[in-house]
Amino acid sequence: MCHAGYDYTLTPGQDANTYRNYNPVKLIADKVSGFDILFWGHDHIIKEETKQNGVVILGGNHYAMELSIADIEFTYSEISGKYTKAIN
Repeated sequence: MCHAGYDYTLTPGQDANTYRNYNPVKLIADKVSGFDILFWGHDHIIKEETKQNGVVILGGNHYAMELSIADIEFTYSEISGKYTKAIN
């Protein structure tokens, strides 16, 4: 979960390498491994669901007027002894 904007190209003068980039959410999804879901808010826009590099990106609107919800289902396999997950 982060307070950051969605797309770094929306801020004039910023690029993918800008220090303290205001809008790094897409960059985080592309460049940081290990995320399944990123919840974000900053731009005062809604992105209901975007899949970037296999990461579900969910953003809500300003003042919590709209929120994003993720439904995650974990299933345990007694055969493999492992869990699988499905994100809806």
